[in-house]
Amino acid sequence: MNWSHKSHKSYKESGFTLVELLLVIALLGLVLGSAYTALDGTYRSWSHNEAINPYIASTNATLYTLSQEIRSAESPTASEQAVKVLDSGKQLIIYKYNLAAATDPWEQICYRYSGSVLQRAVQKAATGEAVATLDFADDSAEWKDLLTGVAEASQENSFQTNATTGKVDIALAISDVERPDHKRFGEYKVASSYYPRNLAPGSLYSEEIEEEEEAPNVPLHKIELLTKYGYFSHLDLQVNETKVLKVRFWPANTTDRTVTVAGAENYVSIVQDADDPTLIKVKGTKKTPIGWDYYKYQVTLTPGSDSFWVRVRD
Repeated sequence: MNWSHKSHKSYKESGFTLVELLLVIALLGLVLGSAYTALDGTYRSWSHNEAINPYIASTNATLYTLSQEIRSAESPTASEQAVKVLDSGKQLIIYKYNLAAATDPWEQICYRYSGSVLQRAVQKAATGEAVATLDFADDSAEWKDLLTGVAEASQENSFQTNATTGKVDIALAISDVERPDHKRFGEYKVASSYYPRNLAPGSLYSEEIEEEEEAPNVPLHKIELLTKYGYFSHLDLQVNETKVLKVRFWPANTTDRTVTVAGAENYVSIVQDADDPTLIKVKGTKKTPIGWDYYKYQVTLTPGSDSFWVRVRD
């Protein structure tokens, strides 16, 4: 009996209760669920990047090509625009003069859509007049695919031009056309604007038109008198002695650097240097009366009303 009682007690102590087993299963489910969520999120992120990165790379390359060609566009004739839009903004023509071409230097660069693919073709001619008479390239031309995934609903007015300024606006909407029913990324849009460098009709070279700019009129706010030790306040002179004072203009790029001087006209003459307007020449012409305050004759410089006191001795 004693042996049976001990054996039964040992069996109870070595087992698990139903509550313990359920608790372990619940905790294991939470851990596995969290791990699955993390792995699933990582996979979705990887799948999204794997799908969208080629589209982004192709979009950037296409916009770069368009920007280079539009900026170097030339008007082939006086009446023809350097960049034209056709078919409600679904087709684009860029005229360009290729300096490196041995023959037929004028190019008509055409862009069109074929389904969701943006394509490019080039037609050439010897003169601007000849290239201007060419029709838009047809299916027999050598069309090259540039960009895949342009949403067909967004292709209308994806190219727009301003006849007055020459500005070209481009707007593209890109979607996952490889898996239209289970898209790996949402539709995204890109837009940019470009200008031809030279809008002069018949120009052969892509040189910028220089515009004359008016020099800005920067008014003089104030002036300050300085010495090599700092700000200036008093001046001692002898009759017929000349000293040169240094002034500082605020702002430094002021257009008018004329200094107006008033005060102590009977005792000093003050002249602004013709070559260097920052220099003021002060010459003692007459002895100042001696009083309790030798420095009682003030010279004021405007604008800014900076001033200094002067004394002239024999």
